[in-house]
Amino acid sequence: MDAAAPLFPPLITGAQVDIDPFAAAVDLAREGTPGGTLTFRDKDGTLSAAIVLTPELPLRQAMGVVLALQVAVVDALGASGPPELAVEVHWPDRMTLNGAGGPVWRFAASTTDPDDEPLWLIGAVDLPCAPVSDNPGDTPGRTTLADEGYWPIDTTALLESLSRHMLVWINRFVDEGLAPVAATWCAKCPDIGGPITAPVAGRMLGLDETGGLLVSRDGRTEALPLTRALTPPDALR
Repeated sequence: MDAAAPLFPPLITGAQVDIDPFAAAVDLAREGTPGGTLTFRDKDGTLSAAIVLTPELPLRQAMGVVLALQVAVVDALGASGPPELAVEVHWPDRMTLNGAGGPVWRFAASTTDPDDEPLWLIGAVDLPCAPVSDNPGDTPGRTTLADEGYWPIDTTALLESLSRHMLVWINRFVDEGLAPVAATWCAKCPDIGGPITAPVAGRMLGLDETGGLLVSRDGRTEALPLTRALTPPDALR
């Protein structure tokens, strides 16, 4: 992280942490930190950030905001990265950079009951920035922003851009619902209409009205809820 402290937009409060920002955000959320708290850390070539949200919706509907957060990353990287950088999303928690594995997401909520209104909901992303090896062949299937031409990287500016785009897309989700968010997300998902192997094998048909995965398997259409992407409660410290 550059020496200058990041500047965040109104309604987002930054908190630089020494531990995993996801774990830090969970701790803060349990203590009652207000929505809009963004924990972050720049360490070992990875910029990690986690945002605490307090949605006033049942969990099954509130989970749609994680798609808004992913679109925000697409926009933030597209705004300042090389024009040839292709940032794509894969349901429910992966992103690729020029076809190779890149940013990874984690999610948590105060409840896993889809009918409950969560006290808090957290989305966390790890952005691989610097090369992990002088030889990209050492990490097949994985890449970093630097490996894809995003260099030099001003991680402070990248975090600021991410926070601004997060606020834009969170507000759009709140004001307009999931439909415009899902439409933008789907436009960045190369899997729709084709075969997938994760989280299940089948043909991806698209998203349902809550952001769940619609997949064709053995001649049947199945819907997998976004809530399955939540980190299990027993895995949260």
